[in-house]
Amino acid sequence: MQTKMLPALSALTTNTTFFRELHQREFASLSIGVSPDDARSESALPFKKRRDASFDFHENVRQQIERSVFDLIPNDLKTHILIWLNSESMSMSEFYRTIFSFCKTSKTTCNEETWELIAKNVLELNENDLKQKMELDEDDLKPGPWEKLVAKTGEDHVELMEKLKTTPITLHMWDFVSKEIQSRIKNTLSFIEYMHVMSTKFGPPGGSSPSPWSDTLKLLVPKGRYDYTVLAMEAVKHEGRALEHVPRDNEDYTAIALKAINEDWQAFQFVKDDRTDYTAIALEALYKSSNSLLYVSPGYKDYYEIAQKAIFYNEYSLSYVPRDYEHYTEFALQAVETDGHTLQLVPPDHEDYLEIALKAVKNDGDALENVPRDHEDYLEIALKAVGKNADALEHVPPDHVDYLEIALKAVGKNADALAHVPRDHEDYLEIALKAVKKDWDALAHVPPDHEDYPRIALKAVGEYGDALEHVPPDDVDYLEIALKAVGKSADALEHVPPGHQNYLEIALKAVGKNGDALEHVPPGHQNYLEIALKAVGKNADALEHVPPDHVDYLEIALKAVGKNADALAHVPPDHEDYLEIALKAVKKDRDALAYVPPDHQYYSEIKEATKTYRQRRVILD
Repeated sequence: MQTKMLPALSALTTNTTFFRELHQREFASLSIGVSPDDARSESALPFKKRRDASFDFHENVRQQIERSVFDLIPNDLKTHILIWLNSESMSMSEFYRTIFSFCKTSKTTCNEETWELIAKNVLELNENDLKQKMELDEDDLKPGPWEKLVAKTGEDHVELMEKLKTTPITLHMWDFVSKEIQSRIKNTLSFIEYMHVMSTKFGPPGGSSPSPWSDTLKLLVPKGRYDYTVLAMEAVKHEGRALEHVPRDNEDYTAIALKAINEDWQAFQFVKDDRTDYTAIALEALYKSSNSLLYVSPGYKDYYEIAQKAIFYNEYSLSYVPRDYEHYTEFALQAVETDGHTLQLVPPDHEDYLEIALKAVKNDGDALENVPRDHEDYLEIALKAVGKNADALEHVPPDHVDYLEIALKAVGKNADALAHVPRDHEDYLEIALKAVKKDWDALAHVPPDHEDYPRIALKAVGEYGDALEHVPPDDVDYLEIALKAVGKSADALEHVPPGHQNYLEIALKAVGKNGDALEHVPPGHQNYLEIALKAVGKNADALEHVPPDHVDYLEIALKAVGKNADALAHVPPDHEDYLEIALKAVKKDRDALAYVPPDHQYYSEIKEATKTYRQRRVILD
């Protein structure tokens, strides 16, 4: 390790100003067990309050670290130094003593020779300066801080544990402190309490430093002192991966393993498949996470059962099954039947890809997006997909050689699939015509400024007049399209704006086809009388759509009952012109008297008029 330290010291020698500043300034962003690059979070500041004023300096230090001035020092030494620099208060002598003590106690990282190099080259001290500033005699220089702390606390572990809660400690001291404190703890529960203290100091599992829980079982000294099962259960409860250090022949291994897997499914990787209960543990692991299949060997005797269960829990577990496994196709079909998009996990060159892909798109047409466009069976798969879900057309490349065939199949299934066809596609007209023939609403997907819009619109309204609602009134071909629409279905008149310059022409065409189209004409329209007269002339019952209080009601009603006396049924008996209208009706057809209420004030007069009808019928006969 000494040879590795020399380049680091050499680098630091050229930047002594930086290092001196580091311990003179508040450096609140570095803390216990956290690497300098990860030390910017709030949780990384247990000893100092953050201060905005230190931010610029912090950034400056980070930049110098990134330039490899500081990061050549071994991590444990670097962390140790930074922790003490970050303490609430520290004199220069305490700082020097800390580094020296570290070098004395941590034989794996540095020795007295490297300490001297640090003292002389980094701290720029000679031996006399060193002794004077540290205010120590030679005997005081020998034991490290934790050695002295342990010596002062005697045989009781309680006081030592209290010191642990308040005294900075780095993970490089773990072995020493762990062995010392374990040698004093007499029972399992006290040891667990100690582990909680250590876990609190170093943070939860998953941080930048290893968790004490993970190393507990590995470093346990002496191993026979505690109830191993209780301790192991506690360890894996806090960090499942501690299972790695549990002896496989432990009589409670199964229970410990299940506890570990329940905390972290990845603990399953430490269970060996030569155990008789491996299958049972594996199935439990799958219940926690189907990803546990990742750690099961395809050669294991019960792999089929385990894999089948994993895919049942989560179809995407198929990704862990080797493509050359003898039951791969079966598992793939099981997966795509549940979720067609798992097709993305199947290699396109698999010998059974066509079968699997067809099953996938049958379940979910959108699974087509996972099929390579250049696959030899793309057309067959795509046709199956759009047959299931026409919107799957959106996943077909417009320049595909078989696009027209696939698109026609799609709009034949659901005309709205036209929305996925690019307007500039060379076959747009053919596809659009089929779409609007299937469903007139598809016209809504055709851009009005498309060069073939009139032709497509005429086709749409020719099939379904109501398609007119999708035609912009300001379209240059609106009149032609509208006339064709009301010619197909008079009720299409409801989609024509009353203020359109060609409204009269379109409305006359509509009521000429079906008088009931009059209901779509606003009574206040300037041409209402003309349109209404034509409507009742076509169908006298259209009178029911004329408001009784309309200024021209009498004229329209007389025209209606003159066409068909039964139209009298639509005239309110209390209308001011009822007598005149009723008289004309019964003179046209005496049976219209049936529509006159017997208690009407003019009933006798209207009934008398029917005699004229009888006399006329006698003469005609």
